[in-house]
Amino acid sequence: MLKKIVQNYLSSSANLAGNSLLRLKFMIVNSYTVIGCSYVFVHGVFNLLRQFHILGGLEILGGLLVIINIILLRKTKNIEFAGAVILFLMLCLFISLVVFGQDDKTGLFWFFTFPLLAFFLKGIKEGFIWIIFQFVVIITMLVMSELNFIIRIPYSIYEIVVLCMSILAVILLLYFYELMKNELVAMQNKQHDDDVEQRILREQFDIAERIQKLLIPQKDRNFGNISISGYYRAALGVGGDYYDYFEIDGDRIAVIICDVSGKGISGAFVMVNIRSIFQNNIPKFMITPSEMITIINEKMLEDSTNDFFAVLSVYIYNKKNMTMEF
Repeated sequence: MLKKIVQNYLSSSANLAGNSLLRLKFMIVNSYTVIGCSYVFVHGVFNLLRQFHILGGLEILGGLLVIINIILLRKTKNIEFAGAVILFLMLCLFISLVVFGQDDKTGLFWFFTFPLLAFFLKGIKEGFIWIIFQFVVIITMLVMSELNFIIRIPYSIYEIVVLCMSILAVILLLYFYELMKNELVAMQNKQHDDDVEQRILREQFDIAERIQKLLIPQKDRNFGNISISGYYRAALGVGGDYYDYFEIDGDRIAVIICDVSGKGISGAFVMVNIRSIFQNNIPKFMITPSEMITIINEKMLEDSTNDFFAVLSVYIYNKKNMTMEF
């Protein structure tokens, strides 16, 4: 029951089902603000009991700001603004813990979590801006402490240098992790695009293959004293090979056998063009096979580019006198 309550709280009102990354950010920001708010309140009360009134008051004030941030996040779903508020409050918390934390020295623990959230919530570019601001805060506090100006931090220069070097190492690890993650996402997106493109191409090939099957004779034909049969199967599903036969009149049968250069859809388009020229001209005119080839060649030169050519044969069989002209 408790698990369901927590899950519903962290994910409710998000309305981000279509974007898994934004939904994840929403849940993390939501959970982090709740945990941070609880910690800051408890720690603030504890410091008030220890007579650290300034530190305790600042922490309770920070907790109230976190609560306001939670309400705004769940009302507006503005993750970018909520993330910026969290990062700003973390810096404020770090400053208060360092300056007013006496000898507890609890501020460094929070500062190591800052680069993690900065990169996650803001990405590489904006994350770097926040981290640079983090280093500016560290250096400013160190200089002010060394000059005894307003604040005095309980850390030595050596500890601050170690802190900066450690944070730098964390930043470099996070930076390369973000680069690898972005590269992986880009590869996955490219793979997805390639898969979609391949699926579209397969669908186009399937459609072209079905169309081509309709254009090529599917059954054997008997024309009195002659029968014609054929079988066709393209190497790539769709090709430029073509054959056809039909009766011109009661005595003559026209046959064409063709092989277009290239395979796939481009070859099929040329094949369809040749078929159209052949069937539209043979029945209308009393022409010879050589004249038919001449007509096809002229039409192909008009309609196609020089990238395609075809090898073809045209036959006319006369059933009456049983002669073959080609």
